[in-house]
Amino acid sequence: MSIFQTQPLRKFVRAGAGAGKTWNLTREVIHFAEGFHKDYQKWPRVVLTTFTRKATQELKERMLIYCLKEKPEAIEFVQSSSFLTITTMHGLLSLFLKRYGHGVGLSSSFKIIESSQADFWRKQVLKDILSRGDYPDTLKSFEIYRLLKHLKSFEKVYWSGTYRPAQTSDLESMILETCLNLADQLADLRQRGESEVSGGDWPTYFTYLKELEDLLRLEHPWQLKREFLRSIEIVDKPRKSKRNPPLSETTNEALKKFFEKIKKYLNEECYDAELWFQTSEILKDFDGFAQKFIKEFTAKKIEEASLEPDDLEFFSLFLQQQKPALSDQFGNDFDAWFIDEFQDTSPLQMKLLDAFIKEQSCYIVGDPQQSIYLFRGSRSEVFFEKNKQLQSQGAEMVLLSKNYRSTDLLLNFINDFFLFLGDHFSSMEATRSASTPYESVVMTQVESQGKEGEAALLTQQISDLLKAGASPKDFCILTRTHNDLEFLEKNFIRLGFPVLSHSSSQFYQRREILDALSLLTFLINPWDDQNLLTLMRSPWLALNDQMILDIIGEHKKSYWPLFEKFFSEQSEPHCGLFLTQAFHSQEDLGVGWVFRKLVMRLGMIDYTHRIDPTGRREANLWKLINLIEKTSREPGGSLLQLARNGAQSFDLEDLGDSGDASSPIEPNKINLMTIHGAKGLQFKYVFLPFLHKKPQETTYQDFCSHEKKQLWSLRLPLGLKKQYLGGVFEDFYKSEIQKRESEESERILYVAMTRAEEKLFLSWSGEPEKKSWAIWLEQYKNQIKTQESFRFQRISDCVEVAFVDDFQKSKVRSLFIPPSERFTLSPTPVVKVKKEFFKDWAQVTESESRRTQGVLLHRLFESLKDHPLERVKSLALSWWPDQKSEMTQALEYVSDHPELPLLDIIRKGNVEWAYQI
Repeated sequence: MSIFQTQPLRKFVRAGAGAGKTWNLTREVIHFAEGFHKDYQKWPRVVLTTFTRKATQELKERMLIYCLKEKPEAIEFVQSSSFLTITTMHGLLSLFLKRYGHGVGLSSSFKIIESSQADFWRKQVLKDILSRGDYPDTLKSFEIYRLLKHLKSFEKVYWSGTYRPAQTSDLESMILETCLNLADQLADLRQRGESEVSGGDWPTYFTYLKELEDLLRLEHPWQLKREFLRSIEIVDKPRKSKRNPPLSETTNEALKKFFEKIKKYLNEECYDAELWFQTSEILKDFDGFAQKFIKEFTAKKIEEASLEPDDLEFFSLFLQQQKPALSDQFGNDFDAWFIDEFQDTSPLQMKLLDAFIKEQSCYIVGDPQQSIYLFRGSRSEVFFEKNKQLQSQGAEMVLLSKNYRSTDLLLNFINDFFLFLGDHFSSMEATRSASTPYESVVMTQVESQGKEGEAALLTQQISDLLKAGASPKDFCILTRTHNDLEFLEKNFIRLGFPVLSHSSSQFYQRREILDALSLLTFLINPWDDQNLLTLMRSPWLALNDQMILDIIGEHKKSYWPLFEKFFSEQSEPHCGLFLTQAFHSQEDLGVGWVFRKLVMRLGMIDYTHRIDPTGRREANLWKLINLIEKTSREPGGSLLQLARNGAQSFDLEDLGDSGDASSPIEPNKINLMTIHGAKGLQFKYVFLPFLHKKPQETTYQDFCSHEKKQLWSLRLPLGLKKQYLGGVFEDFYKSEIQKRESEESERILYVAMTRAEEKLFLSWSGEPEKKSWAIWLEQYKNQIKTQESFRFQRISDCVEVAFVDDFQKSKVRSLFIPPSERFTLSPTPVVKVKKEFFKDWAQVTESESRRTQGVLLHRLFESLKDHPLERVKSLALSWWPDQKSEMTQALEYVSDHPELPLLDIIRKGNVEWAYQI
């Protein structure tokens, strides 16, 4: 790599929501490439990392569009992976290990394995160690499943090389630090209480609280302090009366929680300092045992050239520590580094990136207010640490604070609300003015409990907007959980609304995928009778229950030979013959290829296109076909595992990708997605229901690691009852992680609200739970003055509204059964649709008829490959009795062509039919 002749790029960008982060990033990449090319007459080697595979695709598309419009000379740079590498962090580390993993003995052809395979190896390695007797006596009380669980958790701290097990002195230090924190809390509560009530017995009670506070601050060992706390005379809180008014609910609740903690510390065995020596010894023994286990397990992975996704970070760190020169060499493979979504970076990932980038050109962009991946290890503080570091090195610091997404009316509410929550949020500057004043935020409390009321409210609000001229694709409903998403999806489908769920776990639950997987299961094992019956009742075979009963008779198992015989004995060719042919062809052609042909021959591709013109269902089928063919080629790939549980992707860019395939045409449907899934997107109208629920928080942790103290501990069987207890370390860990979770909860709400362009609908049911978003909203609305664009309403109940379309859905038919017997899908309408909606029904019917004719023609000429000409003619005449001469002439043209042996070509080759009318 040559040193850049002009000023090197060192830029750190904080880009708020809707500030055009991607717009700026794409132009910065192209600008750097042009400058480099001008200086060196060659394109630079640039790496651009972002958080998801979907984002990598979007970035490349944005850059291509920009180049086509304004910078055509840079198209070569964007299109060549030799110059521009756009990838995720996992993809980058995979590239590093493939190039330089040999430094730690890892083959460059390593693959990513399923978690089930890795867990099997863990059991094997543990079994080998135990059979050799390398097992400390202190660990013999652990059940095997618990031991495996702890060993798996330990891997994360092992690779850092800096963690150690917590010892007695560490636990002593933690409990004393906790006591000081409790004393501060108690002092605050006592002062708050003294300002709320006075007189009566309250002074005596507050004196007791002061005595407790002083004891907690004493500089004594914990065991002695514990005895002092136990010996202090307990003073009960005065009972409320007219003369003794109660404390506020907030103060009272905080005092209750405080005394629950004190009671736990004084009474539970795991807080007895006399047990801490035993705890320390067990943790030391576990540390030695776990280190031995991981070394053998790692050797197994290297031997098999197989890694788990997390190993990409672990092995990269290990390689950097063992062979720092290789890390430098990889960093020098590139001329510049562009890091997107930096707020979602974990401390370990930052450490890896720092070792690669060093003093090279770099452009880092993110928004700490949108850091919402705590569960994946990301830390918002990483952003601020890097900000401080680059600032001290003289890098250019850029703030993008203009919002190009939301109107000024909506943005004013968002700014005001989050400043109300705390000064850690920064305001955005509006660039879009609302054309006319309107309510930008509607906040609704449904008094009735349960999800049903809110679901009904959403149907009312969306129906009103549709009547006013809005389009379904303008709406997005965001939830925090997949369960809420599925509940809403079922409700909206039941009422006839066109919806599109973007749940990341929905792909393998889609109807077209379930049907296709039953076909795959048949190819692997046709003697799976339950799957076989499901397949026979599907639209592709369309056997009704009576026909199935007649075929299988009194037989109780092994139905496939009976169906095979039935299909071969039919006077007219039945599409079930395709199953027989496919089953007997897979040994020669492979399951993947046979499955692809079978899906097309049974008409599944055509069928999904007819019922979903956007192409999403068809795209899902092609995604599954590619997954099957890919799994067939991978060493160790299991098609049966795929058929039963879905694919465990072997491609790093596809990790965790279990969502729908992208649709070639944007569906005009209401979008349903989780808040995490909506990141980076925007919609005209955004709905946030179920805000009365409190966010989930960590209340239990088997294995704990503390990043700042670089310590770890785990739950151990302690005391007389040998119960698994966490004790001091777990409490210390939980207090920190719960604080992070609470802060992240605010950021998740911020991400959700900033998806809206024009209007935001917020709702909740009944009385909000503590720490819920609805509590914050209620506190905000009670303190704000009048705001024209904001409205709060309380309603007792809601009546759901059904969706009314302006044309009748045409009946969808299967492709290969005679018209009188075809499978039909007739959606049951919730409301009666008026006749005037069918003005153009004749045109719709004519169009549908042409489609049906084309599909039947395709089916007819395809059958020439497998059936005699006379049989195909007979089938043609039964389908087109009024076009006898035309159909006979067409088939004879194919069979008796004077120059080409078309019939032989059709039967021996692979032919795709096309028609022009």
